[in-house]
Amino acid sequence: MSFLKKYKSEVEILFQIIKPYILEKYDMDIVEFKELNKKSRKRPLVYARKIMMVILMEVYNKEPYKYTQEEIAEIVGLDRTSLIHHCKMHINDYSVLKGYKSDYDNLRDTFLEQIK
Repeated sequence: MSFLKKYKSEVEILFQIIKPYILEKYDMDIVEFKELNKKSRKRPLVYARKIMMVILMEVYNKEPYKYTQEEIAEIVGLDRTSLIHHCKMHINDYSVLKGYKSDYDNLRDTFLEQIK
């Protein structure tokens, strides 16, 4: 069973958590999850995809789930190498960008609370 089929509700919860963040931070309203699967390079969509993939990697790329990078990247219509790139950018942003660390931690913690 594919990751998205098995964890569709969790992915939707994460999307609903990220939507207001993108609206507040970038003044862009993402209406549907499908919008993230477009090949658009618009900054808000890139950031939404990055945050979704990194949070899903933190939760589901380790035991007991152990889903692959490919399966997680497919959720937002990207491949494994794009996921790796976004993870590296996340590490840089987390340590350098003002406010990114607290924003990311809040989004991740909110998601973890809601999926328990």
